[in-house]
Amino acid sequence: MKFTKTFNLILYILFIYNISYAQQNNKEDKMLSIKIAYITEKIELTSKQSEKFWPVYFELEDKLRAINKQKRNFDNLSDEQLKEALMQQFKDEKRKIEIKESYINKFLDIISIRQLYNLYKSEKSFKRELIKRMNNKPRR
Repeated sequence: MKFTKTFNLILYILFIYNISYAQQNNKEDKMLSIKIAYITEKIELTSKQSEKFWPVYFELEDKLRAINKQKRNFDNLSDEQLKEALMQQFKDEKRKIEIKESYINKFLDIISIRQLYNLYKSEKSFKRELIKRMNNKPRR
């Protein structure tokens, strides 16, 4: 009897975890779709450009995301560790800029310089709009 209760509890926890994971993925997919539509409209991508643009864009995003994943909690570090961590953060920011610079020509093979300028502008406005909507969303 005890085994059955434990087994049912484990199944229930896995079920709840599965539902929350699926909802999270669904939210991420929805957000990505909204971002793609927003940027496509703002930089006026043609369908031919889109085919080539988005794989390069996501490649860049993956590289930048890999650097961002390295961030950690600095609260419990010694002063020396904190200094090293801050210096690493500055190095990471430089690396992200270098990566973005390395993609300029890749993008210019696909889109115009005006579209590239509008890309960076639209990414910032998308983030601002997202933050604004999140702040205006009623709390549950």
